[in-house]
This record gives sequence, C-alpha cells and structure tokens, in this order.
Amino acid sequence: MHPEPPLCAGKMPTCGTRKQMILVASQPFVCLCVANLVWVLTMFFHVVSRIVSAFLILMPEGRFIDVQERWPETPRISGQRLTFQPDVALAPPFVKRTAKMAKDNVAINVADATRVVSWASNTLANGAKLETSILCSVVVICAKSGWIERAEGWLSMLQSGDPNVPKYPYRSVIEAHIKEGNLSQAEAWVERMMRDGRTPDIVIINALIDGCAKANNLRRAESWMFKMRGLGVRANVVTYGAMIDACAKAGDLVAAEKWFSRIAESNLEANVINYTAVIGACAKQGEIHKAHTWAKRMQVAGVQPDLICYNNIMDAFAKVGDTRQAEHWLNQMLAFNILPDVVSYNTMINSCAKNGDANGAEQWFDKILQQKIAPNVITYSAITNACAKSGDMARAEHWMQRMSEDGIEANAICYNAVIDACAKAGEVCKAEHFLSQMLAAGISADVKSYSAVIDACAKVGKADRAGSWLRSMSARGIQANVVSYGSVIHACAQAGDVQKAEFWLAEMRKQGVVPNTISYNTVINASAKAGELDRAELWLEEMRSRSVEPDVISYNSIVTASAKAGDLERVAKWMKRMVAARKFPNAVTYVAAMQGFSREGRPRDVERLLSAMQQQRLPLDERCLVALMLSYTHLPTGDRCEHKQVISQFCELVRNGMPASCWAVESLARVVSWEAAGAVAKELGLDTTPASTVSSQQSWKQKRPLTRKFYAAGPGSAFAISSSRDRHAS
Repeated sequence: MHPEPPLCAGKMPTCGTRKQMILVASQPFVCLCVANLVWVLTMFFHVVSRIVSAFLILMPEGRFIDVQERWPETPRISGQRLTFQPDVALAPPFVKRTAKMAKDNVAINVADATRVVSWASNTLANGAKLETSILCSVVVICAKSGWIERAEGWLSMLQSGDPNVPKYPYRSVIEAHIKEGNLSQAEAWVERMMRDGRTPDIVIINALIDGCAKANNLRRAESWMFKMRGLGVRANVVTYGAMIDACAKAGDLVAAEKWFSRIAESNLEANVINYTAVIGACAKQGEIHKAHTWAKRMQVAGVQPDLICYNNIMDAFAKVGDTRQAEHWLNQMLAFNILPDVVSYNTMINSCAKNGDANGAEQWFDKILQQKIAPNVITYSAITNACAKSGDMARAEHWMQRMSEDGIEANAICYNAVIDACAKAGEVCKAEHFLSQMLAAGISADVKSYSAVIDACAKVGKADRAGSWLRSMSARGIQANVVSYGSVIHACAQAGDVQKAEFWLAEMRKQGVVPNTISYNTVINASAKAGELDRAELWLEEMRSRSVEPDVISYNSIVTASAKAGDLERVAKWMKRMVAARKFPNAVTYVAAMQGFSREGRPRDVERLLSAMQQQRLPLDERCLVALMLSYTHLPTGDRCEHKQVISQFCELVRNGMPASCWAVESLARVVSWEAAGAVAKELGLDTTPASTVSSQQSWKQKRPLTRKFYAAGPGSAFAISSSRDRHAS
C-alpha cells in the first residue's frame, strides 16, 4: 500500500504584506506542504524502482544480470517518521512460469534455471525471505533442467531451514539422478529422506524400480519391492509393470510372468502396459508362441491392445522371420482402427530382411509412402540390410544412394550392413570403399565396421591389407576385439605364414585382448600344416597354461597333422590325452587316425578304431570304409588277405549301415578285382559300377563331387581329400 497524501483542512490564507507572510509561515500549513513534498519524492523513487525491476524481469532469455536484483521494500509511515520494512518476497512472473513448466514436465533449459537461481539468491542476499513453496520450486526447476548439484544444494538449505519440507522436491532430485543413471545417488537421497522422517511414496519407489529396469539390474529392483513392503507402501499396477519391464530387459521371461500373476493376487487389474511388457519379454526371447498366447489372453481379458503392444507382437514374429504372422497382426491392428506408424512398417521390413527378401522389403517401403508416412533412417537401414543379405550388392548400393537423395544421412548400421555384405561376397575393394566413405562422412566407425573389412581381406588371403586395417583401427582409438585379431591371424595362417600368425597372437595379448580358443587353434593348425608338430604342441601347452581350455578341434589339428606325417605314436599319444582331458574324439579324429594307420598297412588298427566309433555311436563315414579297404592294399606282399575275407567284411559293414558309393566300390576293386567289386555292388544294390572305362568314370564324376577330386589326383590320392573334409567338419 502506498501512503496517502496529507489533506489540507482549510483554505490557504492570502498573504498581502510581509508581516502577513511571516505569520502564515509560522502556521501549521507550512508543515503540511513539507509533508506533501516528502510524499511526492517518496512516490517518485518508488515508481522508478518498480520500472527498473520490471525492466530486469523482462530482460531477454540468456542475459546475465550483474547488478543485484532487489525486491522493493514497501515504505511505511510510523508516526511522524518514514521507515522501510522488508516483506516476504513474492515470485515474479518468470519464476511462476518456469515453475509451471516444471510441474507440467516441460523441458527446462539451463538458462531459465540460472535466471531463477540468480533471482532467488539475490533475494535472500538482500535480507528478504522466500516462502517454502518458492524454494521447493527452485529445487524442482534445477532438477528438471539437469542441474542436479544446484538442486541438491537448495534442497539441503531447505532441509536446514524448514523441518516440514514436502516430498515432491525430494522426488524431483531422486528422479533426476535416475534419469542420469545414478542409481546409487538416488538411493542415497531416499535413505536421507527416511532419516528426515519422510516415508517415500509409491511414485518414488516406482521411479527407483524403473531406474533399475533401465540399468538392467533385476536384483536391485526386486530388493526395492521387498523394502517397499517394510515401509508399508502398497504396490500398484505401475509398480508391477516396472518389475515386469525389468524382467523383460534381463531376459527372464519366467520372472516376468510371475510378477504379472502378482497383479491378480493383489486384487488389481492388469492394463495394456503390463501385457505389452510381458509380450515384449516373449519377443526378446524369441518365444513367438508365448507372445501369441499372451496376446490372445489380453483380448479375452477385455484389454484392447494399443499401438505399442501390436508393434511388440509383430516384432516377436519378425525376429524369427515369420512375415506371415507379423502381417496378420498388422491387419488386426487395422481392423481395430489403429493406424500403423513407421515402427510398424519398419518391423515388417526387418522381417523380410531376416529372410533376405529384398522384393518384400521394397513392397513394404512402397506401402509406407502410400500411407504418407515419412520413412526414417531405420527404414532405409532395414531395406539395405535385406538387399545385402540377399547378396544383391547393386541393389544395396542403390538404396544407399536413394537415402542420400532423400536427405537422410546414413548411420553406422546402414554402412555396416553394406560393408558386411561386401565382405561376405568377397568384394574387398567395395568393402574398403564404403568404410572410407563412412569415415569421410564423419560417421564414427565401430569395431564391427573394421572387423568386416578385415575379415573380407582375410578370406581372400590378403593378410597384409588385413593387418593394415587393424593398425588403422587402433590408430583411430578403436579397441580391436578378439574377432578382429582372429581374422588377421586366420589370414596369415591361410597364407602359410606361421611367424606372422604368431606375431599377431602376441600383439593381441600385448594390447590386453585375451585370445580365445579359436585364436590358439588357428596358430596350432597353421603350425601343424607346416609340419612343425613340436611347435604346434608347444602352442597347445601354452594355451592350457594361460587357462584357455583346448577343445576337440585343438587336439584334432595335431592328430590330423601327425597322421599325415605318419607319426602314429604321436597320434596314439594325443588321442589318449584327449580322453584324459575329457575331450572325447569325434568322427574327424577317428577318420584322421584311420587314414594314418591305413597308409602304413595296419588294417587291424583301423578295425579297432572303427569299433571304437561304433561304441561311441558316432555317425559312420564312408571314408572309414575306404580307409579299411585301402589298408589291405598297403600290406606287405607276404601278408595279403584273402579276397573272400575282404569282400565279406565289406558286405557286412555296408549291410550294417555303413555308407557306400562309387568311391568305396573302387577302393574294394583295388584290393580284389573290378569284376568282383562290380558283383558285390550289384548284390548290395549299390547304384554304381567299377570304373572300367573313361565314360563310366565321367558318369561317376557327375554323380559324386568327391569322386572328381579322386580322379583328378589319381587313384592313389584317396586320402588327399580327407584333410579338407576334416577342416570342414571342424
């Protein structure tokens, strides 16, 4: 209130003479004039201060105030003297506006928060008081803008000055920490809140459980569920929904279904969000049948699926490439007048990409345009991936070009899909071109991008280029993984350069990347192929010393190389060590050993190994029969077996299920005669005859690709093909 001006009680006397003027001056009228003058000056300064305050309040956003903002004090008249008394400051409009934005969950920038904090600080510095509600608003504004440290400072000041602080400033600070992923800090504030005698409400508990779910920490979420019971806070549907979401993110479908059942046990009704979370968990685990069951259960319960729920159901089928079922649920969505969005159509395109169906992906892209929905970078990435998986590189490049023409910048996913496709197709130059283009566009290439190019170089035997890209990767600060190093080691091994393979394995350990079994197996196999069996054995021993468990392939590399070298004692030694390490020999092991004994003309050892295979119920291989037959051809002249005995053994094995074809018949013919082998083949109902003419040999070549290798290398090279088969089986 402004002071009222003093009023004159009578008329001003007329001053005619000097004496009269002196008399008038001595009258109370002069005092009234002086009082009026003081009042006018006071009002003048009051108006000026108001104008200055309004100017400061209406300053443009982002301008900083160097002068202290002082909330004007109200002048009051006490008796005959004019005094100033400070009031409780009221929030100016911009503070109220920002506080309302925070309450409505509207994004608040740091500039707005800074302005509010500046006003509040200056107000307190000038000796004015701020109401608790205003201080709480300052805390919320700072927390919503992400200025967590300042929010904590104001909340601490609020706690020290007012023992009855409401819960919502605590909630804003806790939610801000959860948003930043600082679960420990959020939990610390909850503990502090309880120490101050304030029980966390259901909103705070739900926020904590949701934060645990986002951090993929299921155990922590469950612990808060138990704490909630101790605090006497009753869980609601949102709480159970957060728990189901935590289970879904952790991939624990059983736990998700268990928490869903708790909703009914608590006399609550599940909503669409709860069903969507369970269906999302099914989709993540690839349990399409369960996802379908939950969708039907949802409809029976009278809960209408929303857009997100339908998208989750479609995603479950899309992940396994079931485009038909995904399209069925898209049609169900349309039947309930729910319009699909870009996520829905992207899901359909991803389903086509899973199957390598580029035509189907392009058809769904046309439907997006028909519905006047703007495709995004995920849409183009999915189509590019579909073309890449189908092996159509020209088509993939076309979509990359179209994406650029449509004004959408390709991301790392798009480039990785094209680079990976080029690598699988052996197009090293194109893979390198797209990686260079990716880097030129300012897109950060990841380990997957480089690993694809390195693998492409490795597959074509370009070990030097693979190593060069690995060095370039490290120079850009990207930590190579075990796959990257493994590709380079494999390229060196394929080129027969054992020393370089060993160098990269040592470099791998030097950079802190722990080699796995495959890395060691590559070096062991390279050493074994080079005939350096002692070196291969040393690598296997080092592998074990570094707590890397050798597998069957590790032992098979040494067994196969030893068998080819004719070192049968070493073969027997390493097969015994395999069994001792509980890495039981497989078909590859036995076949390699049989071929080694066969070359040395030891049919009894071949029979022993064949019997061991049958005892382990391993699948019988035609190479076993060939090895047994050819072992008779390598017997010394004086130890030749009777033909009848060999034929009888051949017939018995075939009748007991041993696979046999022209290859086995020819191995028998080398022991007996072509006529006898042909008669046996006819008796057993084999669809081949001995190769007595060139034309018949050519017909065999067409029937069995394996025979082409046999004839190309000559009859004595039947074992030459075993190593490639062993590698394939390994």
